[in-house]
Amino acid sequence: MHVEKSDFCNCLCVFLVTLDTSQPTVSGFFKFSASQRYSISSPDQLKKTASFVENVIVGCGLPLSIVESPNFIAFCSDMDPLFHLPSRSYLSRQLLPNAVSRKVSAVQNKLQSAQFVAVTLDIWTDRRCHSFLAATVHSFVRCQAVSMLLSFVSFKGSHTGLRIASEIDRIFEQNKLNDKVVYLVTDNASNMKKAVDVFKSFHVSIEEDTGDDDDDGDDSADESAVLDDDTVWQDLGEDDAPVVEQAMKKCCPSRLACFAHTLQLTVRDGLEKTSGTRGQNTKTVMAKCVKIANLCHQSAQFIQRSL
Repeated sequence: MHVEKSDFCNCLCVFLVTLDTSQPTVSGFFKFSASQRYSISSPDQLKKTASFVENVIVGCGLPLSIVESPNFIAFCSDMDPLFHLPSRSYLSRQLLPNAVSRKVSAVQNKLQSAQFVAVTLDIWTDRRCHSFLAATVHSFVRCQAVSMLLSFVSFKGSHTGLRIASEIDRIFEQNKLNDKVVYLVTDNASNMKKAVDVFKSFHVSIEEDTGDDDDDGDDSADESAVLDDDTVWQDLGEDDAPVVEQAMKKCCPSRLACFAHTLQLTVRDGLEKTSGTRGQNTKTVMAKCVKIANLCHQSAQFIQRSL
């Protein structure tokens, strides 16, 4: 059957006029209003919010201001139009503190099964001269070696041994490690050495009056008699065992020098003591390497030419 072009146009016009305009369009079907989004207590909303905090903010190290970026908001809307992106204040005041509390509890629970631990302590300064103190714990849990960050805080003021020792004491008290730490690993700085000595003075109490006040005998003779007594090496009685156990728990960790720092000092001292022609050549090469490193950080033209 042959249909004229004019007849087809007339039929199309009639169809468009009689079209029900109340029927939703495809684009309108995928537009969600705020009332159609996940509720705050919805399992999907809670799951995606937790994933956003753990993987985007913490895992990727992105700033909190990203939740205010129009491009990122549009991206999240494309991924899931029903998802409520948390605000910056809600992130900083509730979500992140809650995440830190959960992580601290998880670390403490994991360390409960560790009998002995070692702690690495270090202070470093960024390019803006902001100082930070970090402590990392190392142990064996269920026959597996584990390392976990205990603390990472801003360390303002002077880096004296007393202030460092106070921070060490706070970290150990918070994580209930006073009876488990056997080694403190630090660099060879004098303030770190002093901090360990001061920390020991916090926890080691020397009781001067250990004997009977009415005993006027010779201490050396008594000590010799006690050492010759075979019963000393027998099992402790029920009355003496708690006293000895409490005294053993007061033992403080020993300081170990960081191997990497010690190696660096060894190399530096070795280069300084190198003599003769070989030593002069070594110093010349090192001086040139330092100049090249400074150029890489200061000269944009040098970097462009080296590419």
